[in-house]
Amino acid sequence: MNLPGRSAPGRTSDRGTDVRGGLARYVVAATLARSADGGAVIAIVLLVTTSGSPGWLAGVLGACITAPHLLGPFVARILDTARDGRSVIALACMAHGVTLAAAVLLYPVVWPVITGILLIASGLVGPLLTGGISSRLPDIAGPDRSSQRRAQGWDVATYGLGGTMAPSLVAAV
Repeated sequence: MNLPGRSAPGRTSDRGTDVRGGLARYVVAATLARSADGGAVIAIVLLVTTSGSPGWLAGVLGACITAPHLLGPFVARILDTARDGRSVIALACMAHGVTLAAAVLLYPVVWPVITGILLIASGLVGPLLTGGISSRLPDIAGPDRSSQRRAQGWDVATYGLGGTMAPSLVAAV
């Protein structure tokens, strides 16, 4: 079984970067970003229901963070036109964290519509945390077909890890 970081020593991508180190960093970063995106809706639903608010409000606020993902093809245009997509993804991760944290912290003291607006803002950058990160794979894996396939396999694994770990961790906390 090939693990990230277990490829032949000295292999570099077409950009001159170390393939094995780059893939290992990618797997960690993608798993964390996808965990944040995947666990957010569970966190919101649990926050709302455990505070005694009605289930319909939990559903509406949960939809506020997931529905904007439908705009992914339009949001991706930002990434397509950027000189360096890494900075766009980094800003998206920060924006997701800040707006989600603000929504959670402000929920008990503001009207739910304010929380909803913050969750919509968080959800708008969600596609950059999922598909946007995947767009970095060709640069990381290099031109070799087997490296591309291995990288794509690990990319799929990050979705599974994030989608499984995040809800479990959120529920446990």
